[in-house]
Amino acid sequence: MVLATAVYDVKGVPVINAGEALNSSNIVLLARTCSAEVVIEDERTADIVVGGIFPIDLETKASQALNILLVMHQGVTQGIQKGGLVGLTAPINRLVDCVYPFVVGDPAISGAHTLTGYHYVHPIKVAELAMVIAQMAGADKPELTTIGLAAALMNIGYMSLRQSLLEQPRPLEKDEWAQVHEHPAYSLAMLAETGLPAEATEAIAQHHERWDGKGYPKGLKGHQISLYARILGISDAYIALMSRRPYRPAMRPHEAIEFIIAYSGELFDPELVKMFVRQIPQYAAGVTVALNTGEVGIVTNPNTGHVARPSVRVLHINGVPVKIPYEIDLSNPEFQRKLIVEVDI
Repeated sequence: MVLATAVYDVKGVPVINAGEALNSSNIVLLARTCSAEVVIEDERTADIVVGGIFPIDLETKASQALNILLVMHQGVTQGIQKGGLVGLTAPINRLVDCVYPFVVGDPAISGAHTLTGYHYVHPIKVAELAMVIAQMAGADKPELTTIGLAAALMNIGYMSLRQSLLEQPRPLEKDEWAQVHEHPAYSLAMLAETGLPAEATEAIAQHHERWDGKGYPKGLKGHQISLYARILGISDAYIALMSRRPYRPAMRPHEAIEFIIAYSGELFDPELVKMFVRQIPQYAAGVTVALNTGEVGIVTNPNTGHVARPSVRVLHINGVPVKIPYEIDLSNPEFQRKLIVEVDI
């Protein structure tokens, strides 16, 4: 197998370059990256465009800027001073440019699939997804920057907690959760002098509030929760579910989306969930899927707007390669009896 795109580590450094054949040596490097996926060259699928709307180099620069901010203030008693967010704001603005004025491309935003660097990788991925949802909700460019910064900084208060508390290979105990529930207040204290917009600090304070009033810290419900916080609630949960954690493996996109749908109107704003589900593909371009008919193929188009009904290029039937690959658009009523039954074959 030959790689169609390079594989990067958590720091954004290429580990294996595009065009390299996988072999017994570099397959070990691939395993160490904890990559969620690789893109393989195949003449039958060479025309399929695989990749998200946010270039990995921009995402990496934003993650690195957040990491620098975290390292600079680790163990420091005073908060971040005015002007201290300049280094983070610049890459966030570049990410905003990817979604404003239009979202061009497939918003297939993955989770963090390595435990290394989770605290600066996860918030940036949440920021990207929050920007996509906010743009669909009609946010202008400055508003997208505000929600991007809120997402990137929402967990900065974790620096005030014991690191071991955040890396337990098990669900937390009740008293441990009580400590974790303090992190929004710690975040606000650290950011008090930065001049961050009020809408951002409000979103950070409320991003764990829930639609049914069972969130924290104040138990706000429904529209008592700010729009930005409601967007962050969905984005944070989705990326967390898609991420590898010490106590569980990462979910796949369709599994994480099913969770968000299941808790619509309970944990999450139902109107935002409808918007989210219609725009975030359950099956992104390039993913291998099997149908209930025995057909196996590659998703060529997520068909955004048609939930769980992508277009698929069939390459095998019951394990036998087809001579001429053919396309099935599952959003077409003609194929309504064809269902995806397995993913990532």
